[in-house]
Amino acid sequence: MTKRFPIWLHLYGLLWKLLLPFLKKNTRLKIGLEERMLKILPQPCDIWIQAASAGEAYLVDSLLSVWSEKYDSPIRILCTSMTSQGKDILQKTRERLAKENTAMQIQVWAFPFDSPKNMRQFLEHINVKLLILMETELWPSLLFFAKKKNIPVIMLNGRVRKKTCSRYLRIKNILKSIAPTKILASSEQSVENFKQIFPQTTVSFCSNIKFDRAITSKKTELLDDIISSENFLVFGSIRKEEEDIILETIQELQQKYPTYCIALFPRHMKRIEHLEKKLKKMNLCFTLRSSLVKNRTEQCDENSNERNNKKNIEKILLWDTFGELQNAYAKAKISFVGGSLKALGGQNFLEPLAHGSYTVVGEHRENFLWIDSAFFDEKIAFEVSNKETLVAAFSQILEISSEENLTKEQIAAIFTNIIKTKQGGTLQSVQAALSLLDTQLNTKIT
Repeated sequence: MTKRFPIWLHLYGLLWKLLLPFLKKNTRLKIGLEERMLKILPQPCDIWIQAASAGEAYLVDSLLSVWSEKYDSPIRILCTSMTSQGKDILQKTRERLAKENTAMQIQVWAFPFDSPKNMRQFLEHINVKLLILMETELWPSLLFFAKKKNIPVIMLNGRVRKKTCSRYLRIKNILKSIAPTKILASSEQSVENFKQIFPQTTVSFCSNIKFDRAITSKKTELLDDIISSENFLVFGSIRKEEEDIILETIQELQQKYPTYCIALFPRHMKRIEHLEKKLKKMNLCFTLRSSLVKNRTEQCDENSNERNNKKNIEKILLWDTFGELQNAYAKAKISFVGGSLKALGGQNFLEPLAHGSYTVVGEHRENFLWIDSAFFDEKIAFEVSNKETLVAAFSQILEISSEENLTKEQIAAIFTNIIKTKQGGTLQSVQAALSLLDTQLNTKIT
């Protein structure tokens, strides 16, 4: 390989040889292992779309939905993902679109291991005309052999932080040999960063596809059996590194506003046991969500004197069940979105806003710089930096006069108006991808 290909690719291949025995034993990678190792292969295709996991798979769902609506030319598409969750979402997209657009033939596959030998064989087999990468994925073997085979590569919804950019610049010479053909970046900062990393690549701004998925959520009656009061606060997607700050905040808010019910959602369920111990150590009474039975409508009812006389027992709900955070946002007067008080990149704080909840977020939201200041300017979202400012933000909202206090419907309406001005990224992405495909095939697609 060293005679035909660069030394770095040879070393990368050796690394894969060392790792493969361990990767084969990984329980998460065992699902789809035959696909990853090319024991079975998909049919040849025109376009290959790679989505790392669930979040990117949802973007593919949006992309293919618009594609299906706007263009009815026959097209063969291969969608891959690294995770079972991502594959499941892509499979649902395939099944839905199969009923709506028979011209679009979609296959769903596990993303192959990126060893040079593996990826070279895979690209030769599928004979793809265009490679689409969702967000920022730089797989060396995939990009190297795509370039060798003159396959155009477009990165959609791309984003790269300044800190990450500095790291990439250390291997700028290597990246030159795997540079994508075109990048649509989701923020102006990412545009500038990508231009430094890939000076030979066409880089332009495109509104984030996630804005097209951000829709005002309908009112839900879910959780009515355990949350009967409007006095409901949510701390969602809380990470390990910020737990202590959040618990101290909850303790202070409970003292200041004893009639409010507070729900705590850890980002990872394995933290439940640790949070239980911390809450007990702080003498904070709490209830596990899983222990609540239906029809106990007074769990957080401010009119229940019996509840209030039990040192606010069950005024803190430690959420140990999956899949209910969105429903909780729909009930919450205020929601804090975690992963943002420490340098962890943040989580998507559009979600509670879409449900009409006042939203508080930490200053560390590097992964969401594509969300500009409009929501903060309208005072439906608030940025904080520590426990003191977090408590102050909640207090400011809870003590707003009735004349200035916004209803959930009003917050949702403001959110919708802002979102509408930022949508259109999906269509722009589809058009950019089709333009590259058109050039590759030298055929006009209408």
